Amino acid sequence: MSDPELQAAQDRLVAAVKALAGYEHVHAGRQRIAADLSAEHSRVQHLTHELARERNDVAERSSGVTGFLYSLIGDEQLTIEQREALEAEARLAEALASRNHLHARVAALDARLAGQSAEALAAAVAAARADKEAVLIRTHHPAGLALQDLAVRIEAIEIELIPLDDAVAGGDAAIASLRSIVETLDRARNERLEQADARGAAGAAQAAITVFQRAIDALVTAEDATRHLGTLIDPADREPFVDGWIRALVGKGDRGARLATARAAIAFRLERLHAQLARVHARRDELAPRRETLRDERRRLLG
Repeated sequence: MSDPELQAAQDRLVAAVKALAGYEHVHAGRQRIAADLSAEHSRVQHLTHELARERNDVAERSSGVTGFLYSLIGDEQLTIEQREALEAEARLAEALASRNHLHARVAALDARLAGQSAEALAAAVAAARADKEAVLIRTHHPAGLALQDLAVRIEAIEIELIPLDDAVAGGDAAIASLRSIVETLDRARNERLEQADARGAAGAAQAAITVFQRAIDALVTAEDATRHLGTLIDPADREPFVDGWIRALVGKGDRGARLATARAAIAFRLERLHAQLARVHARRDELAPRRETLRDERRRLLG
């Protein structure tokens, strides 16, 4: 037996462990996002009925003899009903965008899980461990114990980096979604653009934020520095913001003021999200070079 054979056995073990940890992480994330998707589907159904009811109220006050009489005397209630119908339409558009985002996320996770099973991956890890143990015994490798210690430490970092990478990707996507809302509001030149584009983007942003928060919740590891990141998300940040935000955006008052208020609210969330993601980035950026240092040490021991 030679050092290359030991290195090959170690590489197979690291790859097997990482594959199993990755599968378990993705599978758990898929279950969480699927639950969110189910809730969002129910919300879409509720808002669809709500919009139909609001439109019916508008129709009753604006058609036939009743509508004619109200047009003669002026109907403030009709204006209220029209605004409520517009808000209901905006809420439904947001919910549809959120549901579509979550559906796409579940589909992407299903694609990552396709053709794999926890049983097969666990069996591969067991086989790789047995293979490495056999190589160490047969070779009487002088650096065997040190290599085993390095393998354990590298493996721990690999497992910790999997959810960190997922959280970084989720945070980047959420930030991109919020930025798209800011850009939409900045280029808004009429009510149609403001309502049609901003409300759909808000739904996608809310869903992306939820995905990021779920990824943060999944940062449960043996390392305190990573486990403590689970407290990053304040309870207030978990409250859906879109309904109230859209209501203010399409409500009464000066349009310029409404746009400015809406933009400021998104900018505030964007700033908080940047701060949260920065800490996740910092932990990942701390671990990645540490892993490379350990890998360099392993290569040195193997010659």
